Amino acid sequence: MTAPPQKIPEARLPPGFYWHMATSGLGAFNDNVFRWLLVGFLLSRLTENQESATPIAIATGVFVIPFLLFAAHAGVWADRISKRTVVVTTKWMEVGIMLLGCAAFLTQHTIYLYVVLFLMATQSTLFGPAKYGILPDLMDKSLLSRANGLLGMATWVSVILGMALGVALWPDEPESYHRLSLWCVGIAAVGLICSLFIPRTVPAGSTQQAGWLFVRDIYQTVRGISGRHLLMAVFASSIFLFIGSLVNATIVEYGKSVFDLGYQQSAFLFIAASLGIGVGSITAGRISGRHVELGLAPFGALAITLALILLGLVPSNVHIVRILLFLLGFGGGLFTVPMQAYIQENSPTDQRCKILAASSFLGWLGACIASVTVITLTRLNVSPALCFLIFGLLGIVLCWTLIHLLLDSFM
Repeated sequence: MTAPPQKIPEARLPPGFYWHMATSGLGAFNDNVFRWLLVGFLLSRLTENQESATPIAIATGVFVIPFLLFAAHAGVWADRISKRTVVVTTKWMEVGIMLLGCAAFLTQHTIYLYVVLFLMATQSTLFGPAKYGILPDLMDKSLLSRANGLLGMATWVSVILGMALGVALWPDEPESYHRLSLWCVGIAAVGLICSLFIPRTVPAGSTQQAGWLFVRDIYQTVRGISGRHLLMAVFASSIFLFIGSLVNATIVEYGKSVFDLGYQQSAFLFIAASLGIGVGSITAGRISGRHVELGLAPFGALAITLALILLGLVPSNVHIVRILLFLLGFGGGLFTVPMQAYIQENSPTDQRCKILAASSFLGWLGACIASVTVITLTRLNVSPALCFLIFGLLGIVLCWTLIHLLLDSFM
């Protein structure tokens, strides 16, 4: 009698990955605590006739600028030196920036807070390529899909918790914000400690340098990408940031205008989308297993498009809106995890972070366009519900393109 085939045990992710996941998660958590404290402060300064979408979109625009200015330098830096060194250095930067944030809240000067937001984004820009680029240095490539799923889940759970804490801490008196921002200093310090346990990694050995004509560097990086699917993954991964920025800038005014919710309750609506991204990310990692399943991306795009269109049709119940936002986020997780894993697996070793940085640049350029789009639509008196419907109709184009490019994987 033939013995039944034995199940191959699932390979374990190395301990260093979990320290990196904790470091990344705490960074995302801290960013959102501070950003939503800043949003609360800005909303507290609004008059009755002012719309909330405008200051949120301006803050998003300020946050985006460093990703455009320094993305090329961040990618080259991470390819030249140890990615673990990049992670630890940027965590030191985070501690200093949060101390500046406390001082800015103490002055209650909006310009100073925007400067701190700019510095936060600069730190995130420098950290970003190493965050994902270090994964192939920490593990076998067969584990990349699972690692990306877990890292995506940890990131978005941290976004949820950070946003929830940041919004929940909104005080009635603007004078209290500087005391609350001390939480951010402590969180940054814990993240720094976690980063010290990440194993040392060998530099990729790149000798390239980035000039200050960063647009040219990004263009040359994208132009030099070989392989249609790798180029598609770079652009598709960046689209996720564009869509997320559109939703983030619109959701507060949507809850206020459609359901007459307060600013705080409207901000909490985004938690459903963040939770959906976390669940979608871990689902994509589990389905992919030891492979990178690009065929999941069209399913994610379909879920995003359906959710946006239904949100535009103005559901009559706020609980239905939360379900649709969860669906939107779930689609986002299915969409982004395969793209990130494919870029990590198929990029040349000495150009991996540079290509990730180019994708980030394109994504944040899209986020900047999203901010301008939301501000323009708001000033044209386009309702938030109609904005979602317009975004959903644009999503149909994304779905058709992905299915066309990935027909075999999709089927």
